[in-house]
Amino acid sequence: MTIQFQAHGKFTLRVEGRLLITEVCGPWNVELVELWARESRDLVKYLSAQGKWASLAIVKQSLLSTPDAMAILGEVMSYAVKEANMVASAKVRTEDVEGFGLVEPLFHNMYKNLCPFNFFTETRAASDWLEQFLADD
Repeated sequence: MTIQFQAHGKFTLRVEGRLLITEVCGPWNVELVELWARESRDLVKYLSAQGKWASLAIVKQSLLSTPDAMAILGEVMSYAVKEANMVASAKVRTEDVEGFGLVEPLFHNMYKNLCPFNFFTETRAASDWLEQFLADD
Protein backbone atom coordinates (compact mmCIF):
# COMPACT_ATOMS: atom_id res chain seq x y z
CA MET A 1 0.00 0.00 0.00
CA THR A 2 1.40 3.40 -1.01
CA ILE A 3 0.59 6.33 1.24
CA GLN A 4 0.45 9.71 -0.46
CA PHE A 5 0.78 12.85 1.65
CA GLN A 6 0.23 16.50 0.88
CA ALA A 7 3.42 18.39 0.04
CA HIS A 8 4.94 19.71 3.26
CA GLY A 9 6.68 23.03 2.87
CA LYS A 10 6.39 25.47 0.00
CA PHE A 11 8.62 26.95 -2.67
CA THR A 12 8.88 29.47 -5.48
CA LEU A 13 11.12 29.23 -8.55
CA ARG A 14 12.71 31.83 -10.80
CA VAL A 15 15.62 32.26 -13.18
CA GLU A 16 18.05 35.15 -12.85
CA GLY A 17 20.75 35.07 -15.50
CA ARG A 18 22.21 31.58 -15.29
CA LEU A 19 20.92 30.87 -11.80
CA LEU A 20 17.92 28.72 -10.97
CA ILE A 21 16.73 30.24 -7.71
CA THR A 22 14.43 28.35 -5.37
CA GLU A 23 13.02 29.96 -2.27
CA VAL A 24 11.91 27.11 -0.04
CA CYS A 25 10.22 27.09 3.32
CA GLY A 26 10.75 23.79 5.07
CA PRO A 27 10.56 21.24 6.42
CA TRP A 28 9.82 19.28 3.27
CA ASN A 29 8.83 15.77 2.28
CA VAL A 30 8.96 13.55 -0.83
CA GLU A 31 5.83 15.11 -2.27
CA LEU A 32 7.32 18.61 -2.12
CA VAL A 33 10.61 17.48 -3.70
CA GLU A 34 8.72 15.69 -6.49
CA LEU A 35 6.52 18.75 -7.07
CA TRP A 36 9.61 20.99 -7.16
CA ALA A 37 11.31 18.65 -9.65
CA ARG A 38 8.27 18.69 -11.95
CA GLU A 39 7.82 22.45 -11.76
CA SER A 40 11.52 23.18 -12.30
CA ARG A 41 11.83 20.87 -15.33
CA ASP A 42 11.12 23.53 -17.99
CA LEU A 43 13.43 26.04 -16.30
CA VAL A 44 16.22 23.45 -16.19
CA LYS A 45 15.70 22.69 -19.89
CA TYR A 46 15.87 26.41 -20.68
CA LEU A 47 19.04 26.95 -18.64
CA SER A 48 20.68 23.79 -19.99
CA ALA A 49 20.09 24.93 -23.56
CA GLN A 50 21.95 28.17 -22.71
CA GLY A 51 25.02 26.32 -21.38
CA LYS A 52 26.26 25.95 -17.83
CA TRP A 53 24.13 27.14 -14.95
CA ALA A 54 23.96 26.91 -11.15
CA SER A 55 21.35 26.27 -8.49
CA LEU A 56 20.73 28.64 -5.59
CA ALA A 57 18.29 27.71 -2.84
CA ILE A 58 17.22 30.20 -0.21
CA VAL A 59 15.96 28.17 2.75
CA LYS A 60 13.63 29.57 5.38
CA GLN A 61 12.27 28.12 8.64
CA SER A 62 13.73 24.62 8.40
CA LEU A 63 16.29 22.53 6.53
CA LEU A 64 14.78 19.34 7.88
CA SER A 65 13.69 16.80 5.32
CA THR A 66 12.72 13.17 5.33
CA PRO A 67 15.46 10.68 4.30
CA ASP A 68 13.46 9.59 1.25
CA ALA A 69 13.01 13.21 0.16
CA MET A 70 16.78 13.74 0.46
CA ALA A 71 17.38 10.64 -1.66
CA ILE A 72 15.11 11.94 -4.41
CA LEU A 73 16.71 15.38 -4.21
CA GLY A 74 20.08 13.68 -4.66
CA GLU A 75 18.82 11.91 -7.79
CA VAL A 76 17.49 15.17 -9.21
CA MET A 77 20.77 16.97 -8.52
CA SER A 78 22.75 14.12 -10.07
CA TYR A 79 20.64 14.38 -13.22
CA ALA A 80 21.06 18.17 -13.28
CA VAL A 81 24.85 17.86 -13.15
CA LYS A 82 25.34 14.84 -15.42
CA GLU A 83 22.65 15.56 -18.01
CA ALA A 84 21.65 19.22 -17.80
CA ASN A 85 24.84 21.34 -17.43
CA MET A 86 24.49 22.35 -13.76
CA VAL A 87 28.01 23.21 -12.53
CA ALA A 88 27.53 24.29 -8.88
CA SER A 89 24.96 24.64 -6.14
CA ALA A 90 24.58 26.78 -3.04
CA LYS A 91 22.12 27.06 -0.19
CA VAL A 92 21.47 30.24 1.77
CA ARG A 93 20.09 29.99 5.27
CA THR A 94 19.75 32.29 8.23
CA GLU A 95 21.38 31.43 11.55
CA ASP A 96 18.03 30.45 13.04
CA VAL A 97 17.02 27.91 10.38
CA GLU A 98 15.96 24.73 12.12
CA GLY A 99 17.99 21.57 11.58
CA PHE A 100 21.15 23.04 10.05
CA GLY A 101 23.52 21.03 12.24
CA LEU A 102 21.72 17.80 11.40
CA VAL A 103 21.28 18.32 7.68
CA GLU A 104 24.45 20.17 6.64
CA PRO A 105 26.60 17.00 6.44
CA LEU A 106 23.89 15.23 4.42
CA PHE A 107 23.95 17.98 1.79
CA HIS A 108 27.75 18.03 1.62
CA ASN A 109 27.74 14.25 1.22
CA MET A 110 25.09 14.43 -1.52
CA TYR A 111 27.13 16.92 -3.57
CA LYS A 112 30.68 15.71 -2.84
CA ASN A 113 31.06 13.73 -6.08
CA LEU A 114 28.74 15.88 -8.18
CA CYS A 115 29.72 19.53 -8.18
CA PRO A 116 30.96 22.35 -5.96
CA PHE A 117 28.51 23.06 -3.14
CA ASN A 118 28.40 25.26 -0.07
CA PHE A 119 26.14 26.88 2.50
CA PHE A 120 25.97 30.65 3.00
CA THR A 121 24.17 33.04 5.31
CA GLU A 122 23.89 35.83 2.70
CA THR A 123 22.41 35.61 -0.78
CA ARG A 124 24.98 38.01 -2.29
CA ALA A 125 27.89 35.89 -1.02
CA ALA A 126 26.29 32.74 -2.46
CA SER A 127 25.66 34.41 -5.83
CA ASP A 128 29.22 35.72 -6.02
CA TRP A 129 30.58 32.26 -5.17
CA LEU A 130 28.42 30.61 -7.85
CA GLU A 131 29.47 33.18 -10.48
CA GLN A 132 33.05 31.88 -10.42
CA PHE A 133 31.80 28.57 -11.80
CA LEU A 134 29.73 30.29 -14.48
CA ALA A 135 32.53 32.49 -15.78
CA ASP A 136 33.44 31.82 -19.37
CA ASP A 137 36.65 29.84 -19.71
